[in-house]
Amino acid sequence: MDKKLFFTLLSVLYVIILLLAASFLKIAEVTKPGADKSLHFIAFFALTLLLVFTFQSYKSRHKFTLSFAVALLIGLFIELLQLGLPSREFSLLDLLADLVGIILALVLAWSFSRQ
Repeated sequence: MDKKLFFTLLSVLYVIILLLAASFLKIAEVTKPGADKSLHFIAFFALTLLLVFTFQSYKSRHKFTLSFAVALLIGLFIELLQLGLPSREFSLLDLLADLVGIILALVLAWSFSRQ
């Protein structure tokens, strides 16, 4: 399978899973307080790395900028989506956890790309 197709499909599948989980799962009710922030961090750390690999497979010179923008927009979209769901709520802390995961993933990816 072509690298571009593989990473693109994997990225799309991952985003679909994130959207479904954000729409239907209430992690905060089954975990310790604050544990959902760790899950946000991990989910967006992984998403960002996946996006970097995806944009790299397209040989984009702006892979880090694009990965940041796409991951942040997805995080914002998920939080805004939750405004309309009766069992969910918008959370700036969730968005902050997403942002920290995004930034840390980009720093890691950037540092490995410099070697």
